[in-house]
Amino acid sequence: MCFLMRKKYQIIIIQVAFWLVLACCSGRILYAGEDANLYKKASQFAKQGDREFAFMNYRAILKGYPKSRFTEKALFANAEYYSILTKYGDAKVHFEDYVKDFPDSKGKFFALVHLWKLAERKGDEALLAEYTSQIASNEQMSFIFRDRKEIFFQSPLACQYRAVIQIDTIKIFLEGVLFAEILYTD
Repeated sequence: MCFLMRKKYQIIIIQVAFWLVLACCSGRILYAGEDANLYKKASQFAKQGDREFAFMNYRAILKGYPKSRFTEKALFANAEYYSILTKYGDAKVHFEDYVKDFPDSKGKFFALVHLWKLAERKGDEALLAEYTSQIASNEQMSFIFRDRKEIFFQSPLACQYRAVIQIDTIKIFLEGVLFAEILYTD
């Protein structure tokens, strides 16, 4: 019996040592649910209008928990924040990653619009045409019994988007102000 108890304690000590080594090697102690806590804080800061602190928490999710269930929102928030700061190179990289990694997300349409806007600022006609095509094909453009369609989206930074899609034009409003007007044809 004494031998079994000693073996049990040895196993516990080895497990504790393993977790301590893992924590030291990673530079911090990892807690289950830490990504959820960061997301909760980020959401609260965003709702309060404190985008800087929201960004810091979303960025911590991307850096510390790249496979988290909150990565989609964190990635969009980071891209949007870089766009707000006019760090267009960083914004472009993050929006491209968002579109590639989350092709079925509701935010994809608005990420493409941001990429379109960045191409417009740069004067890149080829990219403008490519993004116009992707934007137009992203949303179902059927207008049965109506002449327009509207899409609403609240970003993880609590920015309000509205897209008004008509037969040949898409108008995107950000916080109630016209952000982009995209002309397209079938």
